[in-house]
Amino acid sequence: MRVLLVDDEKIERQGLKYLFDKHGFNFEIHEAKHGEIALEKLKEQDFDLVITDLKMPVMDGLHLIENMHELEKIPKTVIYSAYSDFFYAKQAIHLGVIDYLIKPVEEHEFVKLITRVEHEINLEKAANLEKILGSSLNQRSDFSLELSADDYNMELAGIAVAFDIESNTLGQVHEEIKEALESVFPEVYLFIENEQEGIFFVLNVQKDVYDSLQKLLPILEQETSGYVRFFIFESFNNYEKLKESVSNGRNKLKSRIFAPRSQVYSLLTKPNENEIYLNRNSVMRDVQQDDSTVAETLERMLDELAKLGQFSNLYTKYIFLQMIEKVNPNLSPKEIEKFLALENLEEIETFLYGIIGVARDRSNTNVWNEGEELPNFNNVENNEEIVPEVETVKTYIKQHFQDNPNLETIAQQVHLSPNYLCVVFKKETGMTVIAYMTEVKLNYAAYLLENTYERIADIAESVGYTNTSYFNMIFKNSFGMTPSVYRKQKQIKAMDK
Repeated sequence: MRVLLVDDEKIERQGLKYLFDKHGFNFEIHEAKHGEIALEKLKEQDFDLVITDLKMPVMDGLHLIENMHELEKIPKTVIYSAYSDFFYAKQAIHLGVIDYLIKPVEEHEFVKLITRVEHEINLEKAANLEKILGSSLNQRSDFSLELSADDYNMELAGIAVAFDIESNTLGQVHEEIKEALESVFPEVYLFIENEQEGIFFVLNVQKDVYDSLQKLLPILEQETSGYVRFFIFESFNNYEKLKESVSNGRNKLKSRIFAPRSQVYSLLTKPNENEIYLNRNSVMRDVQQDDSTVAETLERMLDELAKLGQFSNLYTKYIFLQMIEKVNPNLSPKEIEKFLALENLEEIETFLYGIIGVARDRSNTNVWNEGEELPNFNNVENNEEIVPEVETVKTYIKQHFQDNPNLETIAQQVHLSPNYLCVVFKKETGMTVIAYMTEVKLNYAAYLLENTYERIADIAESVGYTNTSYFNMIFKNSFGMTPSVYRKQKQIKAMDK
């Protein structure tokens, strides 16, 4: 923040500077000994705050304030004077002065005033940035708006972070997401919701953002019942640098491939290409030797790519295509074309396991038995003594999970608050309400995969997931394989009987 102190007495200016330093206000302080000099400085550069005496030679404080109204950017103004006369105060207020400090100033009053003014200025800057960036993002214009020189050199210092979330209940949790972010980052300076590009927020201080974002992942996963991804862009110190940071970050996001899982990605670090090539060669060697560790090696390779998130979509496919051609040189052009059309690491993983012929045998999980109206939930009904409200909630979820009820609706069935229900349910079952409903959904989806020929997208929608990629991801997390692989394995077992 840039501050101009205007007083003909040097000792008064020095006294104010001392108070700024003493109380940790790290501002850029300028001085002027009368109104005319101050006005020249105000014309040369923009200031956020002017603190001025009233009675000064050449040009007094009131005339200075009157002339300031002709400036392109009018700073906030505080009168600092021994004149407590009502006439001066009335004139000053009429001219838009925000406060009036009487000499000698009380230290606590000074701190209180400057803290309030700083907060107001930051809010105004945030609103201005939100208007500028929000318009740019929504118009996808690469920040080509007409901006003043001050906008481009706005005093900002921080890191831009893109925030992407996959959840079928996103519309219900935007406020919860914002609150979670602000609880970890009290310095959140800007928060933009944008349907095309996710959510952006800007921090006004540079800090160890990566670790803080890692702490947020489990919180946001629980709030949204989905997965979240953060993308850390380059740091900035003014609007021009922020513009470059976000534009460069956007371009990287467009060209890179990311796993459908919760992760924090830094777009600054250089990926470890040697590690990827080493794992790729290990997979090819293991396959040629019919080694049972091929699945584990392949999974490490995929995890490395997922964690880094640094490789372009094309580069990632190039690595795997080389591996595929080595493992299966007879792959048809149609299969190669199909591979190149894949959009994320989960699809690539499924394709690779199919090509390599790796089948990971997982233990059976509870699914619907044909003819039963509802499945047996042995793995979640593990307490003999269940409080009636919990039992009612479980029955309600089994009967209405396809309607995708939210926590508030579920809590209403037993006349409890959502928060209290969560505590009771977790205590009695060992799992959250959302986790229980997810398990119910996935068990029913597994039953449909095994016993019907419905499309996976239709099955996902029937259990409340409109995003098929997200459904594939949580199904794999639960069953250890994608829905398509699960269906194939069950069909093979059925044929062997």
